[in-house]
Amino acid sequence: MYRVPASVERTKPHVLVIGQVDDEALRDYLGSLGSGVGYAEAPNEVRQRDFDFIIDLGTGWDHWLEGNATVLRFECDPSSGPVARIGRNEDLGIYGSPDRYRIYRADGQRASAFSLMDNSDDRLDYKGLVEGTVLPNIHRGEEYTTIRVDGRTDHSVVPMLAEEDGNALAAIINFPEHRSYWSLPYETVDRLRWMKFFFKIMKTTRPEAFPADQVGLTDDWRTAAEIAAAQAVNIHQAETEAIMVERERERLRLEDQRSAATAAAEEERLLLTAHGDPLTDRVAKVLRKFGFDVEDRDTYAAETQSSKKEDLRITHPTLGGPNWVCLAEVKGFTRGAKANVIQQIQKAAGIFEGVNGNPPSALWYVVNHHRNDPAQTRPKALKSNPDELALFAADNGLVVDTKWLFQLEKRCEGQVITPIEAAQALMDQTGRSTLPVTTDDPHTAQT
Repeated sequence: MYRVPASVERTKPHVLVIGQVDDEALRDYLGSLGSGVGYAEAPNEVRQRDFDFIIDLGTGWDHWLEGNATVLRFECDPSSGPVARIGRNEDLGIYGSPDRYRIYRADGQRASAFSLMDNSDDRLDYKGLVEGTVLPNIHRGEEYTTIRVDGRTDHSVVPMLAEEDGNALAAIINFPEHRSYWSLPYETVDRLRWMKFFFKIMKTTRPEAFPADQVGLTDDWRTAAEIAAAQAVNIHQAETEAIMVERERERLRLEDQRSAATAAAEEERLLLTAHGDPLTDRVAKVLRKFGFDVEDRDTYAAETQSSKKEDLRITHPTLGGPNWVCLAEVKGFTRGAKANVIQQIQKAAGIFEGVNGNPPSALWYVVNHHRNDPAQTRPKALKSNPDELALFAADNGLVVDTKWLFQLEKRCEGQVITPIEAAQALMDQTGRSTLPVTTDDPHTAQT
């Protein structure tokens, strides 16, 4: 424990700091509180009744608290279990009375929703602080703990952040004997802001534990300059805190936008990662963005109790005329595109012609090949099958690489091209698809 020299008067507030102060800003702030601050590795190293406040920097121990100090504890790890035992050390394990009980943390719900609680007391303006220092680090689906009391029921809990069923992740627990225990979860950052906030509240709730501001002087006996200067400091501090809260709210809003954009991007990237029905559904959705009418032939086959011939049947209400029809097969492979799919599409075209008296206008082989590889390193589709590709092109066939379709959708979303231009780019090509060159886009056509 760091000791104050005997020649130095011990000033208020009387604060016990448990654990290592490894942050210079924290050290400076605690030092500014005066000579009444003591430091220890554990509270049993000192006479606890000499202290009004305990700052527990997260030592990981479930400390015995024998005095009546108000405690601010930062958890040092996300594990559950006791964090404090209240009572005399010799009463270890004996609970059930107001003198002997424990505070502990229990595992929360891994996929819970979280609620930022409204302030129940105007003095406890913690909402912005929790928004900025706790909530951003609590993620749905991850592990976290909630605070509980075991051994008594006469306490009250002021939850600052709670999970869906009401259990608090961050809370102030108040007991009738005027003891309060502030518990902040492992995910809390910016301990300095919390310490400043804690002592700001303590000055209003426990004023006797702090030195009087210029002892013996009220505003009646301060000069006008002193009062104005103090007011200016308070106004500046309030404005600074309001700016910080607003900036943090703006950051959280932007984080939400980024999360939404990432979720939408993951759906769009199904063109690069998926196979089977998810890939077919994504391809159909993109084609509809381009203005095509797309019929899922799986659904048609189920409704008509017939066998499926192709994955998608595609038309366009304005381009190609009323008789323009395209048959499409959608495939995903971990390795290269398979040439035998071309025969499968041509067989479907033959059946179409037999039923309708004329061949389809176009045949599309939409393929997500080498889907586990980075898109930029994937080779051209059917690169080693030039003869099959040429014959397919002669039948108005087009091999559409889904990485190309991804880029086409991206250009359309970015308004580099219109949906009509995207549709036309598909309808005008045979062989192997390439990106159209536009005056607004610096890239040349790519395969």
